[in-house]
Amino acid sequence: MERRYQSVGVVAAADRPALAARTLVQLKDAGLAPRDAKLDSKLPADVQQRVDADPNLKNVKSWRGLLDGVTGDVDHNGRLDVDAFDLGRTVGGTQQQTLQALLSKPEKLEQKLTDVGLPAAAAAAAATNTNLALAPPEAFGTEGRTTIDKVQQQLLLRDGVIFADSNNNGKLDDDDGVSFLDKVDGTVKETTFKDLSPELKKAVKLNMATAAAAEAYIGQPRMVFPSYDPSTGRSKPEAVNTDLWTINKTGGPSWELKAGKTPADAVVDPFSGNGKSYTTECAQARTMMRLKGLHDYNVQEYGKSEGTFRFNAQFAKGSEGQQKAAAYLGRLDEFKSQNPGKGFDDFAKLNPPPQLAFSLEVSRHRVLGDGGSPIQPFAARTGEAAPGDPGYFHNTSVTVEGVNIGYVGENVIDVGFKRNAQTGEIERHFWGHPGGIHGEKAWQAELDADRLQVKGMSDYGQYFSKTEVRNNVRNWSEREVDIRNDKIATLRQDKPAGYEASIQKLESEQGFLTAAGGVYQAAASDLDPAKTAAVQKLLDRTPAAMAGPEDAKPFVDALTDSGRAKLVSGFDALSVEHKEILARRFGKGVDRLNDAEKAQGALLLVGQRGGKLDGELRSILQQSLVNEAAGQWLTPPQGKLSSKDEAQKWISSPDFKKFYKEKTGNDFNGETDLNKMEPERIQQIVELALPATSTMGTVYARVNRGGDRLAAQMATLLREGKLPGASYRPD
Repeated sequence: MERRYQSVGVVAAADRPALAARTLVQLKDAGLAPRDAKLDSKLPADVQQRVDADPNLKNVKSWRGLLDGVTGDVDHNGRLDVDAFDLGRTVGGTQQQTLQALLSKPEKLEQKLTDVGLPAAAAAAAATNTNLALAPPEAFGTEGRTTIDKVQQQLLLRDGVIFADSNNNGKLDDDDGVSFLDKVDGTVKETTFKDLSPELKKAVKLNMATAAAAEAYIGQPRMVFPSYDPSTGRSKPEAVNTDLWTINKTGGPSWELKAGKTPADAVVDPFSGNGKSYTTECAQARTMMRLKGLHDYNVQEYGKSEGTFRFNAQFAKGSEGQQKAAAYLGRLDEFKSQNPGKGFDDFAKLNPPPQLAFSLEVSRHRVLGDGGSPIQPFAARTGEAAPGDPGYFHNTSVTVEGVNIGYVGENVIDVGFKRNAQTGEIERHFWGHPGGIHGEKAWQAELDADRLQVKGMSDYGQYFSKTEVRNNVRNWSEREVDIRNDKIATLRQDKPAGYEASIQKLESEQGFLTAAGGVYQAAASDLDPAKTAAVQKLLDRTPAAMAGPEDAKPFVDALTDSGRAKLVSGFDALSVEHKEILARRFGKGVDRLNDAEKAQGALLLVGQRGGKLDGELRSILQQSLVNEAAGQWLTPPQGKLSSKDEAQKWISSPDFKKFYKEKTGNDFNGETDLNKMEPERIQQIVELALPATSTMGTVYARVNRGGDRLAAQMATLLREGKLPGASYRPD
């Protein structure tokens, strides 16, 4: 079986050093060789140890010698070959790492070739010599067109072994050959597919079924991605086929299997022509696709009847149901073992399957079983990522708007290496929702769109947007009210004992939540700019008093007319009981309260905790003050940090040195060219101008629980002029 990389074209003997130099550059870019490695550099100690153990590489001490030693023209066709096993063994990389490295197209190749020691003239010629590019071995299956291609990728990437269709029938058979590198003695060994571990064989088949499910979905009516309206801050609501699923909005939303329905029917439904009945984002869609792959694997491995039962049995409800399912499958396996040629249908005639109830809930990345307990129905990944495995395109530079749209990153399923129809390049491809199947570069380009990634300093204004905070608190309030609406509807339908009192309590909660939404929205977006200093003075009292109407009045007075109107609307939404309690604080009846008093009453009810200002309201008011100040720094064209050019002009001016002295008490000395300044110094300047950025996480870090700080990212953008693009990592 062919396991050698081969140059794309004929390579003259004089060009062998150029091929070695190019290969070394690729290994360095992939982290498989030291960053400072040159052709004549000594090999690292671990690499040298592996080289010394290879009798074919005697006396090799440098990268030039190693790369020349694993290169040859085995079939004498003028195209140079690099042995995949030999290179991987000596360098220490896996087959997947080596494959990714040798298929890469390094940027600034001419300079890098010079850096590793190739003479300038030779580097210039080699950088444009397309014959030096390497094509992957045929045994790696990177074309991705046939079943055998896909099996070869599975085994190569998952466990580092090479598969051969020994009988050339285009199918995966037990007696098909497998070659692998023995990690103990470094020799290539031979075995067969049937002799691989059961876990590996199952993983291969399950992953192939999952990748095939993703590919089969193309052309089907697709699930809908929830469109986002930035003017309202709302996304299209989650939707399902209500014949099979219900939506649990609490802590989710998640999809719950309806009573009397089977997991198989519910999981298959979105991928069988009914996709448009579903609206969801990429994490939920990917989990559903993985469940579809698991379903298909069971059906392919065991046949439709048995495979469907085995799939459903994983979600049996209750310990009794789980025990029944396990016992039935145990008896089935024994029957099949004792009766070769007979299967599930034969067994079921004598032993009817147990009547089972099922419990399945899909909540983004989680699959929940009986009682909402997390379960892991998928096989754990072994080795490196292979087709069928989940992964994620991390967009660390995502904008706030990008997160709202739903593109903080992209949850995907690897569908393997394929030749890109447009570019002709071998490239890894991925399925994702809603985009479908694209090559890695296309996914990166999609996530690099202007709305989805920070391109300039003014994009950071999204972090300090009044509209953003207002929409968030409004949507929180409306969501909580909606959850209680669902509970009220259920109570009215089921009419349990005491349900009228429960409804009254829920309706009172709805009134309070509506009022809270109005108060928080006003605090977020309706402070009078001329009165921010007064609000800051009130907040500086630690803790600020909020015991009665007189304490609420200064905060209400600092709002615009629009803000006070929100508070009045909030008061009007309160329950009669709440209104009467507040009216007594003014010594009046509810019908005699004026709008100013209603506004003070709503703020007092929502914003008072033990006679002090509520922490949530304090936080929103403080954020409003921060937002107001940040706008002056980041809003073009006058904002001093609204672009790299504006920042450079400011830092180069006497005004900056005065600012720095006022903030730090020290004179500013040193470099003022942003291109040359240390990132730590730029970050210090950002934090002096915008103190909140020192503790604020980037929006990507917040969503993915990372530690990246906004000030550090701003400093990178100011120095480099751009931020990193999206990058793929397997889950």
